[in-house]
Amino acid sequence: MASIQRTSSLGSKGGDPRDVVIDERKS
Repeated sequence: MASIQRTSSLGSKGGDPRDVVIDERKS
C-alpha cells in the first residue's frame, strides 16, 4: 500500500509506478 502512496508523489513528477519500486529499492 505504501507503494501506491509514493506513486502519487512521483505522479507529480510524471514518474511511472515502476519508478516508485526502483526508488524504494534505491532508498
